[in-house]
Amino acid sequence: MKNTLSIIVPVFNEINTIKIVIDRLKKLKLYKNFKKQIIIVDDFSTDGTAEFLKKIERKYHNFKFVFKKENKGKGHSQRVCKNLTKGDYIVIHDADLEYDPKDLNRLLKIAIDYKKEFVIGYRELSIDFKHPYFILREAVVKSISLLTSILYNQRITDVSCCHRLFSRKIWKSISPKGN
Repeated sequence: MKNTLSIIVPVFNEINTIKIVIDRLKKLKLYKNFKKQIIIVDDFSTDGTAEFLKKIERKYHNFKFVFKKENKGKGHSQRVCKNLTKGDYIVIHDADLEYDPKDLNRLLKIAIDYKKEFVIGYRELSIDFKHPYFILREAVVKSISLLTSILYNQRITDVSCCHRLFSRKIWKSISPKGN
């Protein structure tokens, strides 16, 4: 679909956040009046998420709901959507409220205005210096991001960020194997 952003939302046991995420995505106005294709993939939730989604499915006729019969992971959920996406661009958006859907516009703007095939977001993290785990995690993320930046000759601030936007061409060309 021309001028469309396909938004894949992998879901697993997100009963406390899924309604908020769906409402935010529904209200989201996209850059340059892009249309939205929203695909919610439930990964065999056991906390009532799947039942909630089945209950609202008819109400959200412009959303596509996919219900997996077995828990196979976020990567598998993305692969399930490989042939369901119709947009010029595809993005994965988590259902745990870590990211604001409004940030999708920042990724889309970069892709359109700068003709980029792949855009990765970044998190502005504050380190809790009372917990060594967070210091170590931040050091590892920064080190991997630096190495990736060098390898691909691109400035990548947060390689671990889950907000990633792909052009349709890139999305169709990759064949991930992991679940």
